Amino acid sequence: MQLFHGTQAKHVRTHEIRPSKTGVFGPGIYTTKRRDHAAQYGDNVHMFEIPFGARFVSAGEFDRLNRSVGSGEKTALKLREQGFAGVQDGDVHVLWLNPAKPPPERPRLQLI
Repeated sequence: MQLFHGTQAKHVRTHEIRPSKTGVFGPGIYTTKRRDHAAQYGDNVHMFEIPFGARFVSAGEFDRLNRSVGSGEKTALKLREQGFAGVQDGDVHVLWLNPAKPPPERPRLQLI
């Protein structure tokens, strides 16, 4: 699946985009399936390739859980721990992590 993110920031590469600190569905990278919709937020439009099988929680389920947890940030963290990539609300997807960013290098095991 391809998702687009529009920004006014210049000279930013896709893997450098950081999640916002706040938002309706907690901190994240707010994206859409429509390039023209993303372009409304800035001339610099980035595309994210989302792996097949990535799980998104519905906006309704996020809201239901958020009422019991009490914070969008805590709700997002709880859902990330359960393996969700973000929230889907119609055409809008909120990514909690940047899928274009290389994963942190894992510590190497040393054989003794």
